[in-house]
Amino acid sequence: MPYLLKEHNKRWYVVGKREVMGEEFYIYALDRIISAAYDFEKELFEREEFHTQSLFSNSMGIFMSWNNSDMKYGPKEKESKDPINISFKVRDGDKFDNIYYLTTNKIHHTQKESKVDDDGWMKITLKMFPEADLIRVLRGIGVRRNLKDLKPPFLKKWVEEL
Repeated sequence: MPYLLKEHNKRWYVVGKREVMGEEFYIYALDRIISAAYDFEKELFEREEFHTQSLFSNSMGIFMSWNNSDMKYGPKEKESKDPINISFKVRDGDKFDNIYYLTTNKIHHTQKESKVDDDGWMKITLKMFPEADLIRVLRGIGVRRNLKDLKPPFLKKWVEEL
C-alpha cells in the first residue's frame, strides 16, 4: 500500500506498507522494481495519519533505522530507530572552505557548530542515524587532513577504514 513517493539523491522511492494498519514502512527504489501488479479484487485501503517529517527526521534521506555493524548486513545486530550523538572537528582545506560550506549547507537539521578555535578547527555535533550518506559527506571533507576527533569510535572506523 503506497503512502509516499520520495526523491533522494536523484533516485525515486516509494514508501509503503505490506499490510493494512501494519506497523512497518518499507522503501522500494523505483528503478529496481521489475514488475508490479494491481489486484482489482482487493478493497481500497484507508491510510491512517502519516507524518513524513517524523518518519525521516533522524536521517539525511531515506533511512528509518540504522544497524550498528561493521558488515554490510549485520544479522546479529538489531536495527535501531534511535538517533545517536555524533561529533567531529573540521577545518578548511588548502583549496576548499569546509567550514563555510558546512555552516551554510548543514548536514542535518540537528547540526550545531562551535566557534572556530585558534588552530582553525570548528566542532560540529549532530543527533541522527550514522548512515551511508553521512559517511560519504565526512569522507568528502578530507579524512586525514581536514577532519578529526570523530565520535563515536565505531563511526570513526566506518569513515576511515570501511
